[in-house]
Amino acid sequence: MAVKLNNEFGFIEYSDEVLVNIAGAATMECYGVVGMASKEQVTVFGNY
Repeated sequence: MAVKLNNEFGFIEYSDEVLVNIAGAATMECYGVVGMASKEQVTVFGNY
């Protein structure tokens, strides 16, 4: 489900992939969650 915003300043649309990447990167910054992730996942998010 893409997020769409339309107002007097213009139109913005966020794809599902963008939202997943933002949520994943934010999650990897949370203490405790990082310790549960595999090294491969940490490396993938570290490359963004």
